[in-house]
Amino acid sequence: MREVAQHRSEESLWAVIRGVVYDFTEFAKFHVGGPQVLLEHAGTDTTEVFDRFHAWVDCESLLASFKIGIVADGGV
Repeated sequence: MREVAQHRSEESLWAVIRGVVYDFTEFAKFHVGGPQVLLEHAGTDTTEVFDRFHAWVDCESLLASFKIGIVADGGV
């Protein structure tokens, strides 16, 4: 998670959902809730927040194009 935590800006916005690392840098401007919402949770495991607002989303298929890795036991 140390590497993920370094990506908390508009230029590089990563987040973890259910153990998968996603790069939302290009997507942020299209997020229906606005880019600020993603920036507030950038660089962290956002599973709880994601599930609160998007529990119905099949993130594996819908977000597949943003997937850049998985969290290893020692973190990414």
